[in-house]
Amino acid sequence: MDRLTHGLNAALSLLLVGGSLWGFPTLPARVPRHFGLGGTADAYWDATLLHWMALPAIAIVVVGGSTAPRGGWARGPPPSACRTSSGTMPCGRRTSV
Repeated sequence: MDRLTHGLNAALSLLLVGGSLWGFPTLPARVPRHFGLGGTADAYWDATLLHWMALPAIAIVVVGGSTAPRGGWARGPPPSACRTSSGTMPCGRRTSV
């Protein structure tokens, strides 16, 4: 199951980056970067590749960090690393012995 999940995450990440690169040439000269409470754009920036690819890059970092093999940063240490002989877990959890 892990292999399927990682493969799906990789495919969706590639689709995100590919789609963003594909759509980049069709952007207007300025794109909105912030929307006010009324839903209207109140700040803009130039449509550069760096600005356009910032959100996909952040998504790749978050997905890669949270689903990394061998326990990504979002998962914390594996449960076997937290067990002690008394049954308590120094990671802040308690197990039934």
